[in-house]
Amino acid sequence: MRKAFFAAGLAVVQLCLATPASAGLKADLANCASGKGKVSARACTRVIKSGRLKSSHRYIAYYNRGWAYRNSGALEAALKDFNRSLKYNSKFADTFYSRSVVHYEQADSEASLKDLETYVKLKGGTWKAYYKRALMLRRLGKVDVALADLETAQELKASNGIRFLKALLLSDRDQNDSALEVIGRDIGKDCQTAGECYSRSVVLMRKQLFVEALADLDRAIEKRKVYAAAYTMKGIVLEKMGRRTAAIEAYEKSISLNVGSAEELLAQKDAREYLATLQVKDKIPEVKPVVTSEVDLACRRFVPTSNSTISVPCK
Repeated sequence: MRKAFFAAGLAVVQLCLATPASAGLKADLANCASGKGKVSARACTRVIKSGRLKSSHRYIAYYNRGWAYRNSGALEAALKDFNRSLKYNSKFADTFYSRSVVHYEQADSEASLKDLETYVKLKGGTWKAYYKRALMLRRLGKVDVALADLETAQELKASNGIRFLKALLLSDRDQNDSALEVIGRDIGKDCQTAGECYSRSVVLMRKQLFVEALADLDRAIEKRKVYAAAYTMKGIVLEKMGRRTAAIEAYEKSISLNVGSAEELLAQKDAREYLATLQVKDKIPEVKPVVTSEVDLACRRFVPTSNSTISVPCK
């Protein structure tokens, strides 16, 4: 099995041709699986149009191109390709998870939740399936359901990752002291793993302990060099400390990383949104938003890094 750059934890089989490939087509096969935006999308298109792809592998070509489109910001094109992928293989669970990510980004929470339900069923109710669904449920603002998924995951397998995500969810409910208890380390002591450091930093930030939160984020980054979520959170903390230039640098660092999971890609998207807001803040007079209808209220997306919602385009 081969794992694509964009989706650590999402198993991707290597594309195979019906006949031997030329050097150019071999390069396209590799680029198609890399998920690197428009370049990968074009490579996937050439592979699909070559007519030499095994019919049993067409679903993965569309799956890979779907992620390539998603990573270039073309969400509608990504959604169409994930739909095509499912026509060729309706049992490939990771396509449902991937499509749920795109639905989330399009503020279609109902469709995202439906795909997550199918994903867990197809995965046979494994602990990792419940854990990964909890990650997306958190982004969808479904804290109680996510906590229930983590309880199920914990019953299936003990994992520190489950514990640290549970702490974040409790913090989302403003239960920061309980979150620290779940993490299980006194804030006067150094955190030991990247996940622990990150989770504790979020809780400390929400308790207005910015210096301590920043120290934990630096430890998280030291322990895991490629950690987009930590850099995004560092930017948030630096903003709250009034360190605008340093915050911009942190957001830019997050965006620059070659990350490998849906959650990290979404953390980069958060960084882009925060960066864009920060860069224009001094140029545009602040205007209090006016809600004109109930529809306006629905066009919002939960950003778990800051435990807040932001406006998004309505469908």
